[in-house]
Amino acid sequence: MKRFLQSRTASGAVILAVLTVLQISTPPAVAGVPPGTFRDCDMPNQAAQSTIVTRWNVAALEAICMLEEAQPTIVSRKLYLLHTAMYDAWAAYDSDARPVYAESVKRKNGPEVRSQMAEAISFAALEVLFNELPGQQDIFFEQLESEGYSEDWFIDPPAGSAAAWGIAVARAVLSARGDDGANARDDFKDTSNYVAANQADLPVTDIDPNRWQPLLVPDLSQEFLPKDFDPVTFDAAEHPQWVAQSFVTPHWPSVTPFALASSDQLRPGAPPQYGDASPYTDARGRTMSSHDAWLDQTIEVMLMQANLTEEQKVMAQVFSQDGPYYALPAGQWNFFAQQISFRDGHNVDDDVKMFFALNAAQLDAGIAAWDAKRHYDFVRPVTAIRFLYQGTKLFGW
Repeated sequence: MKRFLQSRTASGAVILAVLTVLQISTPPAVAGVPPGTFRDCDMPNQAAQSTIVTRWNVAALEAICMLEEAQPTIVSRKLYLLHTAMYDAWAAYDSDARPVYAESVKRKNGPEVRSQMAEAISFAALEVLFNELPGQQDIFFEQLESEGYSEDWFIDPPAGSAAAWGIAVARAVLSARGDDGANARDDFKDTSNYVAANQADLPVTDIDPNRWQPLLVPDLSQEFLPKDFDPVTFDAAEHPQWVAQSFVTPHWPSVTPFALASSDQLRPGAPPQYGDASPYTDARGRTMSSHDAWLDQTIEVMLMQANLTEEQKVMAQVFSQDGPYYALPAGQWNFFAQQISFRDGHNVDDDVKMFFALNAAQLDAGIAAWDAKRHYDFVRPVTAIRFLYQGTKLFGW
């Protein structure tokens, strides 16, 4: 891994392939919970087994968990920036590693090198988190203090110190990704002018069954919500407490990836189309009409969800956006990585490389997944099932 950057495409291939599948299952809608809803954002305390990397990772995940609204693509980018800054700060103290964005220099070695490395990593992490999650700064200053550093050093770092180096590294990372296509400078607003083909308040009988339809979801700012929702007869004008989903960051295919040559490099083949009689071969190698494949897949998903075991339901819940500590898919994998670090007794070198590789892969996974979502704009299973079985009551979870 020390020469990780020399072969970064190959090193992330397996992780990227797995994460792409998991990321693409995330609905392209804003996540959030009603204000005041209890959410446990305190990570397990395993300080005796932690490293400087996992401790700052915990601070980041707790801050993300506390957000009233979070979006999976944006969270993956924030965690990538965090762990890239820590990696680049660490790289200056390693004889072989090369930074991603920071100046390629080697700082002095000696008996204090490990403490200087920890200091640089801490201030690099703080600088990124201070910029990326400004509403949670108290968490980060508390973490800085617990590491034994003064926040005065953040405001005015001693010249030539490891703290000053860490801050400079983080600023280099932030600057390099400032115009990466995410439109972070304008609060990640869509730059692709996306408009849904199906409006949320259209009756299911009037939609294009091959295109995504925003769902009507509870307005999280409302204290009381109606319980009589019927997607077939629903009239949004009579229930202002329900609002239409928006496609989160539909411009994400324009974001610069880490290892991928382009956002469409891993784009899967086109999905089947309702009403299309042309031949279609599915992933199992079965050939039928595209229309029949659409029906087959919709029915399969309907039957699958209706027959989930209790164990499978729990597994689905864990991998949903309401999984451990509500940190969204990218945060969940960082949480899992922490457990690996604790289990295997990682040191700082192990963790800084593992978390960097993980979050670089997750950044690219999100870009690849959103490319497929955006390119095909395909109907989600819940809408296809309602379209196919309109007027029929179905058993489901």
